[in-house]
Amino acid sequence: MDGTDDQKQAVRTTIETGLKPGGNNFVTWEDCANVKFNEVKGNSGGQIRITFRHTGKDDGYWSALGTDALDDSKFPYHKPTMELSGLPRVCSPGELESHRRNILHEFGHVLGLHHEHKCSTLEVLGNLDEDERTGRRNVLDRVQGPVNYVWFDEHSIMV
Repeated sequence: MDGTDDQKQAVRTTIETGLKPGGNNFVTWEDCANVKFNEVKGNSGGQIRITFRHTGKDDGYWSALGTDALDDSKFPYHKPTMELSGLPRVCSPGELESHRRNILHEFGHVLGLHHEHKCSTLEVLGNLDEDERTGRRNVLDRVQGPVNYVWFDEHSIMV
């Protein structure tokens, strides 16, 4: 939607070069999620519409979750479905590395992934809040719909 050439290139490079450095069985979201991202130029109705301007939400990084981006009542076609305003206007390769995780994390939300800390293990609840009921209410009960929980992965891009 907007942004400098450097910001757009930073997103392209991150999506094309991989999730985790070295030695993994997959290298990109496209490889592990069986999707293909195609860049749509201008405001011609892409399903993922990125803004690099701060919209006032959160810390400058957010994204619609999965198919929510397709709901015109939540995200009208002329509004962004993702914000990457934390990315500098001029982004050198060295700077990109410090923002790479945020970009990958937001594309995880695009694919419908929740935060890793929404795992149901008591270990995670204990780390989030001393009162298990408050932790459950603040974290787990906010997830709607079927979710398959697995053990917490502290190295996940979705933490």
